[in-house]
Amino acid sequence: PGHPDAGAVLARTRDRVAELDRSIVEARRLLDAGDTASASAELSHLLELDPRHPAAAELSARLNSAFRAQAEAAVSSMREARGAALAAGVTAWSLRSVDSGVSQAELLLSKSEFADATRMFLEARDAFDRSRRAALERDPAATTAGDAPASVQTAPEAAQAASVALAS
Repeated sequence: PGHPDAGAVLARTRDRVAELDRSIVEARRLLDAGDTASASAELSHLLELDPRHPAAAELSARLNSAFRAQAEAAVSSMREARGAALAAGVTAWSLRSVDSGVSQAELLLSKSEFADATRMFLEARDAFDRSRRAALERDPAATTAGDAPASVQTAPEAAQAASVALAS
């Protein structure tokens, strides 16, 4: 007590603990509100402050499980987009590079790496949809209104559908 350097170190330590506590509270609040993107950013901040804090492991697990439903919705949305691309006349052969990405996403899903799997499934969905649109631009008569969906579910629509399915 009374030493200026010790007082400064103690003040910095208290500030860091307060920042850590604020970060934990905010990450939990964001997760509870369903804002996984912001919660993920807040978790990154928490990990920078103290990667070994028990709350970091707890929040990582909660965030990953929050992506489980989104991953399942992304799988459904991706499959629908692939089917629509094939119905529009896109050949399976031309989709092989996208299918390779789907295989990688399925591997991530099997490892319970839901956030990365979700991202990859949604990237594949978008690629399938681009292929479908390109095929329709080349040959608008390739499909009729009843042959393929007019649009592919957006990620939020797919996540909502998965949440409803999981809740029932």
